[in-house]
Amino acid sequence: MCNRADLEFGRIVIDEEDVRGKDIIEVGAYDLNGSLRHHVQSLKPNKYVGVDIEAGPCVDIVADVTSLLDHLPYSSFDMVIATEVLEHVKDWRKAVSNLKHIIKSGGKVIVTVPSKGCGFHACPEDHWRFELDDIKEIFSDFVIEELWKSPSIEGVFLKAVRPENLIEYDTTNYKLYSIMKGRRTLNNRGIEILLFKIRMIARIIRKTPFNIKYVFRGTSIYEVARWINHPPANYPT
Repeated sequence: MCNRADLEFGRIVIDEEDVRGKDIIEVGAYDLNGSLRHHVQSLKPNKYVGVDIEAGPCVDIVADVTSLLDHLPYSSFDMVIATEVLEHVKDWRKAVSNLKHIIKSGGKVIVTVPSKGCGFHACPEDHWRFELDDIKEIFSDFVIEELWKSPSIEGVFLKAVRPENLIEYDTTNYKLYSIMKGRRTLNNRGIEILLFKIRMIARIIRKTPFNIKYVFRGTSIYEVARWINHPPANYPT
């Protein structure tokens, strides 16, 4: 998924030299509100593979980022793109590690993530917020080419290169800001996620006319997320 700022960043920093004749993978490729796929494919890659947890527009392989290397070989792509993905993954450490290892030495990673001021947006879950220093530290084992604080939204954008001999940065004890806890923490436990979801559902029920049959008519988590954020004009009251 991409927002307008992600698309602008990608179009600026991803050029023909990065892409032409090369193998590109996008993780979180479901085109819900925009995709870099069209820009990247215009630069003539050898291959472009879209991965997401559910089938849909721009998705070629259905897989979770935390199990990415169960589906695809290590060091098999020249670039990995992950826009607005890592905040949704409970095990962000595994997700980051897989992004680092799916690309070849000298390959590039494009990552965009929201910062603390960005509101809750579950699709299907929302866990983490990242600041400039977080991304700089987490990807300190890469050569950082671009590291931006978004000028238009609360977010951080990264373009970095995997070194020839990767010595992976140990994130075991690194704490990120949890939107569920409202503070930095090592992880979000199952009970905390459940309680947070209950609070969010209660808030939605208070603010939105609620019709159970209408909500569960959809079959996609993305459709439910779209409904929560943008209820249709003809919603029955």
